Amino acid sequence: MMSLLVRDAMTAQVRSVQPDTTLLDLERLLVQWSLGGAPVMKHGELVGIVSRTDIVRRLLAAQEYQDYAEAEQSQTTSPFDLPLQALWPTAQRTLDPGIEAQLRKLHVADVMSRHVITVTADMPLDDAGRLMVEGRIHRVIVVEGQEPVGLLSTFDIVRCLCGPTP
Repeated sequence: MMSLLVRDAMTAQVRSVQPDTTLLDLERLLVQWSLGGAPVMKHGELVGIVSRTDIVRRLLAAQEYQDYAEAEQSQTTSPFDLPLQALWPTAQRTLDPGIEAQLRKLHVADVMSRHVITVTADMPLDDAGRLMVEGRIHRVIVVEGQEPVGLLSTFDIVRCLCGPTP
């Protein structure tokens, strides 16, 4: 039986953001790209990774939910892979002004993780999955040398193992 490799499951198109991207722009990009997170690049160098969970944690901390944010961060990464607007009442289809102000003021560099776990495309998929479980993370960056060539998320692994939806 042939073992599955990271390349069999990864998303090959790498969409990255800059550290100075506002969180509001980041959220719009993640929705546009249908992604839950992205690598952070500066001058062609991988400097971090950012996800919706990072945004939510920062907003919770900014709104004086520090205890909750710290407790949630110490647990496994939460399943917040959905547009931020889905987390708030959408009767008006607009963001709360206070939240929108925070998203305009804060930048990717304020919330990103600087500890980036990378894998190679030829790594066995189960090994990459184990790294993700051990690190309690939902995505890793696939690199060739130092160059990002893909993204592997928990969703990518499930989709690869279960097949496409009908």
